[in-house]
Amino acid sequence: MIAEDFAFYQQHVPAVFFFLGTGTPGVGLHSDTFDFDEGLLVRGVGLFSALSRVDWSGTEPLDARKEGRA
Repeated sequence: MIAEDFAFYQQHVPAVFFFLGTGTPGVGLHSDTFDFDEGLLVRGVGLFSALSRVDWSGTEPLDARKEGRA
């Protein structure tokens, strides 16, 4: 189970949280052999950039607990 303090902030202000995977099979994120294609960082920045340009006004917040996904 993932625990993030960020979820607390989302209860008070509009926010978004997601995981950006590396596609590195079989190697844990905290492994001493962890290695990934650093070009993925550029894709992550692009995703954040695109999300910052979305007009979110008029959208309803999604509560994963109410949707049965938490």
